[in-house]
Amino acid sequence: MGQVPEGFNDRISSVRVFGRTEITVYQNRDFGGPTLRLHEDAPDLQSYQISPGHSWNDRVSSIEISRGHGDRDGWDNNDRDRDRDRDWDRDRDRDHDRDWNRDKERPEAAFDRDGACFFKDADFRGDKFCVQRGDRVTQVPPGFGDQISSVRLYGRVTVTVYQDQNFGGPNLRLQQDVSNLQSYQVKPGHSWNDRVSSIKVY
Repeated sequence: MGQVPEGFNDRISSVRVFGRTEITVYQNRDFGGPTLRLHEDAPDLQSYQISPGHSWNDRVSSIEISRGHGDRDGWDNNDRDRDRDRDWDRDRDRDHDRDWNRDKERPEAAFDRDGACFFKDADFRGDKFCVQRGDRVTQVPPGFGDQISSVRLYGRVTVTVYQDQNFGGPNLRLQQDVSNLQSYQVKPGHSWNDRVSSIKVY
């Protein structure tokens, strides 16, 4: 789609992805300018940076959609996907509570109700450390520098991650779980995966 429909240019704030679909959005018409690739839902493009201090919110002018192998019928199953997503949304808070209680039982996760955990691998896997609300981490723990791939939030918190120590360099604000920081661009062609060096949780 070399140009989004009338009334949508520079007006898009969220994207829902169905099936094994890859979405590439472009800042300019006819697939020009900076790009952002999405493999999963983006409920708030404000969380994706197009350049330091500027998000992808209200900046999409053209779109390219490709489907993965074996997903020929993906678009025919939109209603089923929506039902699945609604069920996921309904159960998300319950799952968070369960995960939070499980995490609290682990020695490395001794923090209050509101906080965030940072994982080395995507999908909240691998080694992790957790930070409670109000903490400022000028340098992530040993072994985690430029090694964080996913973030899980608990309670009503906002997380800001920074590329450099002492809150320096580009930053990314998060208000929801991120299963794979590969989906967030720190600059065109480079994602936030394995780039976090300091953190604020508030």
